[in-house]
Amino acid sequence: MADARELLEKMVVAYTQLDEEREEWLRINLEAYDPHAVQPCADSEMGEYDLKSAEWAFDAEKLLSGFVHEARGLLEGATQ
Repeated sequence: MADARELLEKMVVAYTQLDEEREEWLRINLEAYDPHAVQPCADSEMGEYDLKSAEWAFDAEKLLSGFVHEARGLLEGATQ
């Protein structure tokens, strides 16, 4: 059970870091960035926002895929 807890902690730390880096980039690079608005930035910045959002989605998918691989290993070890 300790291995599962370690994996969960690793997931939380990694995703939190990814999310914090994303928010920092948005605040620094998009002048009109507002995470609480219906539209997160000015129309002129939306192209860059959409491009970065796609990159972050890809990064998050890779992160999740790695964690699923680790979880499968834990599950397989638990059933043997």
